[in-house]
Amino acid sequence: MLFLNLLKAGKLTLKPIYARISTTRPTIKKTVYSTLADGITKSRSGGVSFPNFYLENCSRDFYNTNNLYSNFDLNIAKHKITFMGGMQNEYYYHTSVEGRNNDLVTESVPSLKTATGQIYLSGNKGHWSTLSYFGRINYNFNDTFLFEVLGRYNGSSRFAPGYNWGGFSPRSRQVT
Repeated sequence: MLFLNLLKAGKLTLKPIYARISTTRPTIKKTVYSTLADGITKSRSGGVSFPNFYLENCSRDFYNTNNLYSNFDLNIAKHKITFMGGMQNEYYYHTSVEGRNNDLVTESVPSLKTATGQIYLSGNKGHWSTLSYFGRINYNFNDTFLFEVLGRYNGSSRFAPGYNWGGFSPRSRQVT
């Protein structure tokens, strides 16, 4: 009977968040031409793109986080005890690729295949993740004596091996 009453006093919450972003960014740098005094048209290279080129960057980002926690209240006469515990995790992944080709044959149809220059390719990938466990216990006697214990254990892939995890446990008390 007490077990059933304990279950009724608790609450379980899950909050997931998910995001996926894909982008493609083309960049076209055209050659600027000037007509000289003798009527000859020449390309200008001072402060402008010379030769002209086409650049395209494609990237994908994925982010996911989950928060799972539970609250539980226990009241016995003048004693009030609240338990809370849970976990939170994050995961992020990024990948991108970039291509560039110089000397566009025609600036009216810009693409990597409509240029005759040197092709440059680059790309990168990266990811990180975190995982945390946490808990709290509050004790209240007759609204005059309060005591609280917290605990948190955090892990992150961003730190060097051997330094990925850390524990934290503050405490507090109050008499009114």
